[in-house]
Amino acid sequence: MTLCNLSTYKGNRPAMIERNVLDALAHLAECESVEIQRCASLALYNFSCDLTSLILIKDAGAPPTLIKLCARDDLDCKRYSVMTLCNLASSELTRESAIRGGGLQTLIKVANERDLECRHYATIALSNIASAKPKMQIQVLVHGGFAPIDELIRDRSPSAMESRRIAAMAVCNLTANTGNHEFLMKDSAHC
Repeated sequence: MTLCNLSTYKGNRPAMIERNVLDALAHLAECESVEIQRCASLALYNFSCDLTSLILIKDAGAPPTLIKLCARDDLDCKRYSVMTLCNLASSELTRESAIRGGGLQTLIKVANERDLECRHYATIALSNIASAKPKMQIQVLVHGGFAPIDELIRDRSPSAMESRRIAAMAVCNLTANTGNHEFLMKDSAHC
């Protein structure tokens, strides 16, 4: 818990990195205790907000554990892990670490879940992945990533504006590759 609290202040992070705290957090996230997993995944998220820490998180071996934590029943573990994967997916240097080893499929699964915040972050992660090479856009589509995005777009409730905005970003990235247009047209009546 102390590492988690210390990581909330950006000024503490460089000294923590010098002391190999990211390696410790990656290890703690594998612990059996849900409380420890929760604290470790939140601390990893705090670090992931700094672009310079993304490679260090990847090098500490955290992504496979974060992918596993996305399957936990504990909503906080899932949320903090998907938030961290979302940040990892935002950088060309760490994107692969967020999607390998079942990461892409896990993000798609989380994008289909009930918790709206988890769905939002998973959709943003899919958008980040789709902002890369056309091959990655195709992977998002082939693995069923468009269905949860489409569901968010179709939500017409007054409170769904943020969901539609997030989903629209993902659609923009997916449609950047004209090779995806036919697939998207088959999959959605509104494209």
